[in-house]
Amino acid sequence: MLFTTHDPNHALAAADDVLLMMPAGREISGSVADMIEPEKLSELYGVPMSWVDIAGADGKARKAILPAFAGIEAAA
Repeated sequence: MLFTTHDPNHALAAADDVLLMMPAGREISGSVADMIEPEKLSELYGVPMSWVDIAGADGKARKAILPAFAGIEAAA
């Protein structure tokens, strides 16, 4: 299955492999663990990105990656 999204958290939830369409037409691909990381996504989106801990509806904490200015305290 192939799907597109602008939210890297969708890839964390559902994908095995990721293709990032970087600025200037460059493409990079690899596993979710290799591609969904702050440095690559900061270059892709042009804004600082960081890992955060958020509480799910079940009360369990999980990691998400968001723009650093999103107002959520960054995970350690």
